[in-house]
Amino acid sequence: MYHNSVLITGSSKGLGKELATIFGKNNYNIILHGRNKERLESVKSEIELNNFGTAVDIVMGDLRDKQTIIDLADTAIRNNVTILINNAGVYEENIETIKVNLMSHILLTKKIAEYFKINGGGTVININSLAGEYDNEREPIYCASKAGLKSYMNSIRLGLRKYNIRIINVFMGAMNTAMVKRDKKNLIDVKEAAEMIYRIAKKSTTFYISNVEVIRKDD
Repeated sequence: MYHNSVLITGSSKGLGKELATIFGKNNYNIILHGRNKERLESVKSEIELNNFGTAVDIVMGDLRDKQTIIDLADTAIRNNVTILINNAGVYEENIETIKVNLMSHILLTKKIAEYFKINGGGTVININSLAGEYDNEREPIYCASKAGLKSYMNSIRLGLRKYNIRIINVFMGAMNTAMVKRDKKNLIDVKEAAEMIYRIAKKSTTFYISNVEVIRKDD
């Protein structure tokens, strides 16, 4: 059976793990990425145990390292990737946040987009944040990283449409993950979020969603 393939950065836990799980259940081959070998192996085993015929590859490395970007792109192309999900991110207030949340996604997307052009199309899904839409004086660097990602992806979308390449930005509100340190009450459930993103990723013959905000019911 032919399988589509999806590359998900930051897929050892949280939303990335849930995305890998749901795409695996729907017969996608999965390329996992992260920095923790034990967690990645655990996710791989869980997917392979529950999904007959789904292949799972692991690429370990820090996205700030250019070699990691090269390894991810090479593995994705070797597996005939059809969807790239830029999910990895950090929630900090230092310059490393720009490198992870913005520059790594730019570099990886450029490499995968070139492959998509040759291969007749593909989909790039960016897991952004409401911080990319709305300013916050308490987290200016984080907001800048996310706003920059929004601007870059919206800009390249204009030139990639003719190659049948979709660029989809998902602006997430606070999710119930380890990254969020505040009260967990009423936070967005990561499994529900993953299911929603999977539905968005599925192609329609007449339209696609380009930007979507996901907020808590009490916001």
